[in-house]
Parts: sequence; structure tokens; C-alpha cells
Amino acid sequence: MEAWRLQTAKGDYPRKPGFGLNTHHQMPLDAAGADPAVAGNLLDREGIRSIFFDVDDTLYSQFDLTCNALRAVLAFPEGFAFRDAYRRIGYYSEKLSAEGNLLQASPQGERAAQMREERFIRGLADFGVQASCEQGAQIQKEYTRLQGEMRINEGAGELLASLIGCGIIVGIITNGNEEHQRSKLQTLGLSRYVPEERTVISGKAGFMKPDPRIFRLANECTGTKAEESLYIGDSWSKDIAGASAAGWQAIWFNPLQDKPGTGDKPAAVASTFAELRELLGLQEGNGWPGTHG
Repeated sequence: MEAWRLQTAKGDYPRKPGFGLNTHHQMPLDAAGADPAVAGNLLDREGIRSIFFDVDDTLYSQFDLTCNALRAVLAFPEGFAFRDAYRRIGYYSEKLSAEGNLLQASPQGERAAQMREERFIRGLADFGVQASCEQGAQIQKEYTRLQGEMRINEGAGELLASLIGCGIIVGIITNGNEEHQRSKLQTLGLSRYVPEERTVISGKAGFMKPDPRIFRLANECTGTKAEESLYIGDSWSKDIAGASAAGWQAIWFNPLQDKPGTGDKPAAVASTFAELRELLGLQEGNGWPGTHG
């Protein structure tokens, strides 16, 4: 791919169609190996007592934050592959974090700051975009600013409140540095739904998804069993594979319309929280029909 050098962008970049969580259509359930018959009856059918959620790109859109930060600093040609570039930036984020053992390091430290800037530079370079070190720092600065304004996805709070009102144990399992992830949870206002003892963070636990031990730890924290637990997350390799290996049910939350992986079978697939509500059999403003009241 021919490389091209970007200049600092001028002006505002409104969100374009295709970059919000609610602009995609749901992937057919059977396309990901899920059972379409489960839709609308998942909780009753599977006897679920606890539901744990992923955070990044599930309860909020990290993808939108990244794209908006990139657009604020750099000028992109029409049709640029934002989704693919985002995945590559994520790859370098994980790679550099592992190499620098940053799960245990302060998120405010110099090493963490360098990694966050470098992930943008390397990820964009793989797509022929030659961003300078200065631009990498500018993107990270804008990304951090946007993180301070981020909100949970549309319908997420209502769904969490409905599940809690119906007696479901609700929790979070997330990969990342403990201090960094807790800061996100605070900004997103998730503590009103999920208490600290039901929040499992890999940086504290000592193992990360897809390691089934992190799911077993969630069971230990809540006094639940694997067969009565459900996990909802966007990553096939971490969330679906990890939950399945631990004996949990899983819903693949797929707002970016990624292709399914192999070897695992989620119970269902959704791309919005409205679809999740329908899959779980929850009525608007209520619990779900049937024996649960």
C-alpha cells in the first residue's frame, strides 16, 4: 500500500453514518453458530442467575472514541478503513502493554503514555498512514479528553436496571490495568449498577480473558455456578471463547459486524441493547414475561 503523510486536520468532523452502535443491522444468529430458537427466551430457557458484561465496545463504544480522536487530528480520505485500522491499533495496544508489563504499571506513568501514542503511530502505519510522533501525541491527548466525556451505550443503563430489578446478579469482567479500568467505570457511572465486589479486572485478578479462571473467579465472588451464568461481550477470541471454556453461556455483542470466529457457539448475537433486551425477553420498563414476574 502506498504510504501518504497526513497533515493536521482543520475544522470539525461530525460522526458519519456507520460509526455509531445503532447504525448497523443485526447479524443473523445462525451466521455465528447461535441458535435462533433461543431469541426472546434466553433467561427462562437457560436458567440464568448472573449476567456479567464486558466494558470496552460493549457497555460503551471505544470504537467511536478512537475514530473521533483520529478525525480531530488527522485528515482521512473518503472510504478510509476505520474499522480495520481500529482493530490494528488495538492489536498494538495489547502487544505493547504485554511487552512493557503495563497491566501492573500506573496508567499515568511515562511508559503507559508512550505506549498509547505508539499504538496509534504503528497501527496507522500498517495502513500506509505516516503519522508523526507529534501527531500520535495529539491523537492520544484528544482521545483522553473524549474519555472524560464518554457515556454508556444507548439502552445499557435501562437494561442493567431491568436485570437488577428482576433479581439477576449483574457484574463486570474486563481486561486491563485496574486503576485505568476503574477510572472508566467511574466516568461511565457504572457503579450505580455494579458494586465493586462484582467487578473483576484482569490487572487485579492476575489473569485475563480468555483464561477461564477469570470467569471462575466471578462465580466465586457471586456464589453462582457456571451453568447459570451468562457473559455478554464483543470479542470472539476473548469473550466468547473465554466464557465458553469456563462453561458459561455467552451472547456475542457485535455492533461492528465482525466475522465470527471458529470453535465456539454463542447462545445468541446482538448489535444493540434493544436487541439484547429482546433476546433476554425483557419488556420495556419491566422485567421479562413468564415465571420471573
